[in-house]
Amino acid sequence: MPIAAVVAMVVGHSEMRHDTLPTMAGAQALYRRFRLTPKPPYYETPVTGTLFLRRPLAPPAAQAGPSTG
Repeated sequence: MPIAAVVAMVVGHSEMRHDTLPTMAGAQALYRRFRLTPKPPYYETPVTGTLFLRRPLAPPAAQAGPSTG
């Protein structure tokens, strides 16, 4: 997890959000590497094709749900 995500989680944020453009292949690859997934737009943008991404910042154990064991 990138250090920025760790700091955001420590100070109480629950989600990391990013946006990028279809022409920015490098940014898209980086965001995929950090496991961001598509999300609905979270602001209006005049730039057609803007991609909106998110990643929950809850600790992995909290994301997994209750244990069945």
